[in-house]
Amino acid sequence: MDDSQKLGNKLRFERAVKEGVVRDKSNPIWDYEDLLPDRPILDIGCGQSDVLLGFAATDRTLIALDAEPLQLQWLEQLAKLQPGVRLENWHFLTGFYPQTPLPAHQYALISFSNLLHFLSLDECAEAIAGLAPCMMSGTQLYVRVHSDSHTQNQVDDPEERYGYFKHYFSVQDIARLFPPQEFEQLYLADINSVYTKEDKDFDALWVREWYRQQGVRDAKRIEQAVQEQLASGSHNQLIVLVRKR
Repeated sequence: MDDSQKLGNKLRFERAVKEGVVRDKSNPIWDYEDLLPDRPILDIGCGQSDVLLGFAATDRTLIALDAEPLQLQWLEQLAKLQPGVRLENWHFLTGFYPQTPLPAHQYALISFSNLLHFLSLDECAEAIAGLAPCMMSGTQLYVRVHSDSHTQNQVDDPEERYGYFKHYFSVQDIARLFPPQEFEQLYLADINSVYTKEDKDFDALWVREWYRQQGVRDAKRIEQAVQEQLASGSHNQLIVLVRKR
């Protein structure tokens, strides 16, 4: 994770502290929450997990795994702010799956949000296959990834296209990762939407703060960078929820 991304995470944490955290009603997890087994929840590559925070007031064991200790610290601070939180149910683990062994549970829900596009498709298949001991009939897997319509996937230069992300996903890729004979598909959405005003305001703040930290004082240069960032701003992602048969 580069320094600009770390700054973005810091700004997201500060915004969450200021504005509070609520369940994202557009997340399909909450539509199928009643189908979840009575087992722990695991978020792999959790960041400041809106998924785990959505379960903060429940009795479930919640396990957060991330390679960045600072992200886990911020997540713990956000968890403490949630009404009805049972912090004794939380476990914060530093590591990167699949290199880091997972706690030996069969899980109700395993989340991969904005993580798998940092792996090749073959690596994704291996990672999901490695979850077999962690799943039971009824275990749900939530995946949010960049779709093949992502703006970064449209550039001609392979170095630029794959310099940061290793794969952009199609519906066919999802079928390969979660074959229907093994998984029931509860939800799949291919979302392409331009940034909202809130998204644009955040990105503008991010760019301006980054340039300020770099010691850049040229207002024209900064605003040009802001406009370039906003011009390419859109959500191009696949959101998937499947259930183990």
